[in-house]
Amino acid sequence: MDIKKIPILFIGQCKNGSNSMTHFLLSQKGFAEGETVKASCRKRVEKKDYYSNWEENDLSGAKYLIDKSLIVPNREHYRGKGDIKRNKLIYVIRNPYLGIRSHFLVALRGETCYSKFLPFVARDYINKEEILNLNFKQVCSIIERNPLKIAHTTVVPQICRIFPMKNIFFTTLEDISKDKNELKRLENFLGVKFSVYRFPHKGKTINKYDKEPELYKAGEKIFNKHSKMIFKKYIIKSEWNWLSGYFGKDLVKKYNIE
Repeated sequence: MDIKKIPILFIGQCKNGSNSMTHFLLSQKGFAEGETVKASCRKRVEKKDYYSNWEENDLSGAKYLIDKSLIVPNREHYRGKGDIKRNKLIYVIRNPYLGIRSHFLVALRGETCYSKFLPFVARDYINKEEILNLNFKQVCSIIERNPLKIAHTTVVPQICRIFPMKNIFFTTLEDISKDKNELKRLENFLGVKFSVYRFPHKGKTINKYDKEPELYKAGEKIFNKHSKMIFKKYIIKSEWNWLSGYFGKDLVKKYNIE
């Protein structure tokens, strides 16, 4: 089988339920897991041969190669990955108040925002005391180290210019995890039949904090301290009202955005 003839299924947006979506699809037949599921966006881009991600896998019966990505509004990001007109993209969003919190907590521990890049930390590590003393501007600098995960109004219109609209599936984490009709809509989009309809739910804590619960609590505390200003700065009602048109539902009402 020519691997380049198998469509790629991009899954994002990061910190919005892409892990749960990926795990659900990998529990079904016809979806090939690649190294990209585990590798960071940076590592994936560094690979000289994109398709080497799946060389060790059994691709017999594979209908899609899964690439759990940071979805970016840049055609170069998807160039050279087969026929883009055949590839598909699942774009998941979640409650923005929970999403930005999750984004901050993970970024704080270095997955998307290495502390060595922060102007107020000279080391590759930020401790509990430093976390508890972060001011609002510093919290924002952590959030903005990788803003695409919350900048849906920037990303969505651009990807709609890159992919045919019929090849993009817009959904919310809340709908896809609780509504079987939404899963059936996804079946139709992918042209597959799911064997199970149980959508996985991630644990209550972020994996990076399993061995450092005190840092997780410190991160939560400082986020909560600045949460009102964070939400006011990054969650804009007019933007979510505009975004509703792509998702076919009133996201402002759904998430009670003020």
